[in-house]
Amino acid sequence: MTDPYELEDELLHMDELTHEGEKHEIRLRHFDQPVGVLEPPDAVCVETGTSVRKAIHCLSDNNVGCVMVVRDRKLVGIFTERDVLFKIAGRTLDTARSVVDDFMTPDPKCLMLSNTIREAIRIFRRHKVRHIPIVNDQQEPIAFTSVRGVIDYIVSFFSEEVINLPPHPLRVGTLEADGA
Repeated sequence: MTDPYELEDELLHMDELTHEGEKHEIRLRHFDQPVGVLEPPDAVCVETGTSVRKAIHCLSDNNVGCVMVVRDRKLVGIFTERDVLFKIAGRTLDTARSVVDDFMTPDPKCLMLSNTIREAIRIFRRHKVRHIPIVNDQQEPIAFTSVRGVIDYIVSFFSEEVINLPPHPLRVGTLEADGA
């Protein structure tokens, strides 16, 4: 049998944690920050003509979800884990002879470090992508941002206790013991 005082303490503690999170409120202005505040990872690049096998190894070895495909250091495409999953997996394909150019997304939407998080979110939604290359003035990839990066940014506004709150109180009901 559950001690009613223990339940009351638990609900009170959960309520305190919920209100504590209110101090860490995210506002629309936070999305007008440049994507540089997301601390985007450096771009991992492969040259056009690179084998699919090597591009997949670059994804895995660098623990990233995309590689930038470049020609003369300029971005020409992006090859992502989704390209592997939807265009390559399950096919009979010699990945050592197939080139990344045939499976990449050519001319992807890009950002610069000065573009806003709001602009990144707009690209994610409109183009249904999960990774966006970040380029410099010469269209050379320098980094990339991802949906995950934006989510991590949003989560950073909340304390660990609020993030780990259960979706619903553990016990629901009154504190009064009604007999049956």
